[in-house]
Amino acid sequence: MELPVFSPSSTQTFSFCPRKWALEKQGWKSRYIHYPELCAWLGSAVSASLEVWNVSKQLGLQPDVDVCVDSGVRSIHEAFDQAMTQGRRITDEAFYAGLFEKVRTAVALYTKHDPLAAYDVVAVEQTLPDSGKARPDVVVRDAQGLMVVDYKVKVNLAAQWMEKELSKYEQYHNMLHYCWKVGTTRYAIVLIVLGPKQTVKFQPYSVSSEYGPIWLGDAQHAWAHMGAHMAIGIDTFTAHELAGLAGNIKHLDEYGQCGFYKACVEYGLNEALMGVDYVRTKKEVIGA
Repeated sequence: MELPVFSPSSTQTFSFCPRKWALEKQGWKSRYIHYPELCAWLGSAVSASLEVWNVSKQLGLQPDVDVCVDSGVRSIHEAFDQAMTQGRRITDEAFYAGLFEKVRTAVALYTKHDPLAAYDVVAVEQTLPDSGKARPDVVVRDAQGLMVVDYKVKVNLAAQWMEKELSKYEQYHNMLHYCWKVGTTRYAIVLIVLGPKQTVKFQPYSVSSEYGPIWLGDAQHAWAHMGAHMAIGIDTFTAHELAGLAGNIKHLDEYGQCGFYKACVEYGLNEALMGVDYVRTKKEVIGA
């Protein structure tokens, strides 16, 4: 039987907390859209803008910055419309209102420097085959071969924290997944910082020859467990069955308290009680 492959984001969630992964697969979301999720909207919007930029370059056309920005603005509007349809609410309206100008600032900053100007664009937002729907932002080529590139956006990052921020992407699961499927050992992060000092940082990395095989073994181990849960119908798991999945006992991720803390700790995974702080949206596609 062929081992299933799951997306990088889904695999990361499962590795952090299988129960959180299961709740997301069932379509549960926080009723409230807080700062970290709004930042994710901004990151997606900037990626949508730069997709237009890179496709234009790939086709040999002169990119239109305004068209790029419009694509990012549409991305935010689409995220907002979907959230409102799901009955969710934004907790920081002022920050949300400022996202549109932040997209314009980020695109202007990136296009002014264009850290990929010396590279040939090979693929843009292209879903890789047999990869769990993995889709890198852009794949480029130079004399040394292929390189996978991912965009990251920080609203605020003081200069003294730049090195620490970039260290998070050393042997980073998502990028190793992309490299594995693209067939390269080279990847780069383009970090767009909007304040307090605006900057664009291009940081290349290499997949460790020692760690690469270990990473793949770890990922396949996770996929085997994820596939087993999917096979028995995780979308129909009861509260009792969800409680049987291993949870992260710290309930903390890089942004602070896990978004499902209340679901587990205060509401005991009782759907009726969870409705106070969560909504159950359309279930995600099995296998994603």
